[in-house]
Amino acid sequence: MLRRRCPVSIVQAGLFLGPLVLVPLVSACARGSSSLREGTEAAAPESHATDAELSAEPSSEPEESSSEEAPSVVEASSKEASVEPAPPRHYRRVVQTGDSMVGGGLCKALAPKFKAEGTEFVRDVWESASIVAFAESDRLPKLLRKYDPDLVLLTLGANDVFNKHPEYMIRFIERIVRKVGSRDCYWIGPPLWNGDFGLSDVIRDHVSPCAYFDSRGLSIPRAGDGIHPTDKGGDVWADAFWGTFRPVFRPVR
Repeated sequence: MLRRRCPVSIVQAGLFLGPLVLVPLVSACARGSSSLREGTEAAAPESHATDAELSAEPSSEPEESSSEEAPSVVEASSKEASVEPAPPRHYRRVVQTGDSMVGGGLCKALAPKFKAEGTEFVRDVWESASIVAFAESDRLPKLLRKYDPDLVLLTLGANDVFNKHPEYMIRFIERIVRKVGSRDCYWIGPPLWNGDFGLSDVIRDHVSPCAYFDSRGLSIPRAGDGIHPTDKGGDVWADAFWGTFRPVFRPVR
């Protein structure tokens, strides 16, 4: 409780003037003190609102709209699904060239597959051709000028599989690929019959922008020499290649 005393000056004045004046002065002082106390206590209820009361008050700011949220996964998937696939590649003419592996069952099995799509198939065989000899000759440029193919199949490497330094072939592989130019190209690696010294990996790593088909691991029926495929072996080899070739170069329907 707030206590307030009368000023000393009022009391002293009362003592000087006498009891008749002192009593009224003290009473008035007491009433003023009581009024001051009542006013202070009455003002207390108007204190600041508590945290609970403030939190209960509604916010005057409007809530942000969620209408600008990112598209849902379903919407994104629908947009992706609406993208038109690339048109199929129809080849007017294909030239398959390389070593004696071209002359066996492989080209016999590939030719009807291309012809079924309306593509002219040209084969060119160079018996015992090596990668170096092919790179240094003008055989490929002449074929390209004569037939102007839009797809080239290279089947080379069988005569180099036992070279113990296949890295020596890198510059010759790259030279052959450059001669192909901007045409579509696939290099069909040799079907190993007794392993190699890393040639298949070297070819694979250096034929870009041509694509590469790895023939290692195929179980191919072979002729009496144990090297060249029979017609049946050619079918197996061609089917394996076609299964890779056509998903990349989409089939014509």
